[in-house]
Amino acid sequence: MKKQIIQGREISDVTPSFIIAEAGVNHNGSMDLAFKLIDEAKNAGADCVKFQTFNTEMCESKYALKPDYFTGRDGELSKKDFSKSLEFDKTQFRELKQYCDEKEIIFLSMAADYPSLELLLDIGCPALKIGSSDTLNFPLFKLIGESKLPVIYSTGISTLENVRMGVDYLYKSGVEDLSILQCTSQYPAPFKDI
Repeated sequence: MKKQIIQGREISDVTPSFIIAEAGVNHNGSMDLAFKLIDEAKNAGADCVKFQTFNTEMCESKYALKPDYFTGRDGELSKKDFSKSLEFDKTQFRELKQYCDEKEIIFLSMAADYPSLELLLDIGCPALKIGSSDTLNFPLFKLIGESKLPVIYSTGISTLENVRMGVDYLYKSGVEDLSILQCTSQYPAPFKDI
């Protein structure tokens, strides 16, 4: 594996594992809880804390169905309305990034769409994460490649052929610094499947 550098932290076959704490949308739309998730990630010794950046209007149909793990968290909202309640804006993400910098833990987020990618670039995100649901999102890959940032590519709901196609396109789009994650896209993931 070629080494990857994210905010001064080397990731390679000969360095300790790069531990990413998954904050995702587990902040439930609360900045206070998001800050606590950063604190807990730092206290646990993680190298990085990862959020999700998305624009519900760009990413989601009003017909989208809620996954089972939303039960009890959604307040009976539609999937689209619940997702909207989990969105943070640029000011909020900038505050989270600054807090991560103060705590000396790397801020990372998944860019799910073009406005989200622009937001992350604007706040100075040191690398970009591609979620498993975007394994073949070629229009987004083209824009990610133009950023020249390191990329972490998740493959949880992908076939090997999809991964090959995605990786090829990422490189053709200009990505030079790429790590690939094999993920288990079940929440919570049964231990036997990890």
